[in-house]
Amino acid sequence: MQLHDIGLEARKLYASFIQSVDEFRPALWRYCLHLTSNVWDAEDLMQESLLKAFASLGQIRHSYLPKSYLFRIASNTWIDQHRKKQPIQTNLLPESNDEANNLQHDYSLRVFEEIEILLSFLTPRHVVVILLIEVFDFSASEVADMLQTTEGAVHAMLSRARTKLKSIHQDERVEKGGSSITEDNLSLISSYVQAFHLKDPARLLDLYAEHAEIQLLNTGIVKGRDSIKATLDWSSYPESFHAEWKWLWGKPVVLLIADRGQQQTLWRAQILEFEEGKVVKDKNYFFCREVMLEIASYLQISIDADTRLHYQQPWKYSNSCPIGIRFTENIR
Repeated sequence: MQLHDIGLEARKLYASFIQSVDEFRPALWRYCLHLTSNVWDAEDLMQESLLKAFASLGQIRHSYLPKSYLFRIASNTWIDQHRKKQPIQTNLLPESNDEANNLQHDYSLRVFEEIEILLSFLTPRHVVVILLIEVFDFSASEVADMLQTTEGAVHAMLSRARTKLKSIHQDERVEKGGSSITEDNLSLISSYVQAFHLKDPARLLDLYAEHAEIQLLNTGIVKGRDSIKATLDWSSYPESFHAEWKWLWGKPVVLLIADRGQQQTLWRAQILEFEEGKVVKDKNYFFCREVMLEIASYLQISIDADTRLHYQQPWKYSNSCPIGIRFTENIR
């Protein structure tokens, strides 16, 4: 069997897997968003978790609960990512079973906003434990299985995290650092938006590096400027639309807004990455249901009906794409 044939079979299997876990996606998305406190990082974490879950299925020799399985992989993936980013101080707070027994459940309502502060005092595993138990209602035994530890250790970590949460006040919030986007990159984004306004494919393609890729998240990848050139088809875009860019959750995002009579609707969202004055990666969120819903809610506009149709069941579009990007043999 040729590699191309194996790739086609793998896409079919992955589409089947994504369809089978679709009912758990909303909960998994909320969990990833709680962990990362950022829409873009949450989407990356969810995508990586789904890929890891799919890749490891063939190694499982026992029955499992799909939701717990996905949450376990997301937890371990996030813990590993955070360990690589920065060392965490531990053992800063004394254990106190008596105090923990007296704590009330009012700490849970501020968990989401306090994640960054918790990470200044507790390990990522502590954060995972309190989120899984206090926000997502897993039992201590289920969490112990996810983290491959004992139920007693889970209770101890939960006690410490609860104690710390009780001591957190809003005026202790740690502000995030500024964006690393340069003025030159912002100028490139403006040029990209202008090329869409003019519907000028030559000008648009000139902004891409030779080795650039378009990542159609949830469906596939178009690699190389020649392949990208073959994908441009204005007839597949809304009859009337405009492009703009906005700062959303710390990143400049290119938005394509469809003009549907008296209503404007969100049709597409992209994040561009640059090297040496050229686009090297174009992350397209057209098929990302959770991200598109977050953006539409923030902008207070509706999602376009065409977009809704396709992000609801992205596994149906593994061999073709309705947004002006045609799959070729260069896509994987």
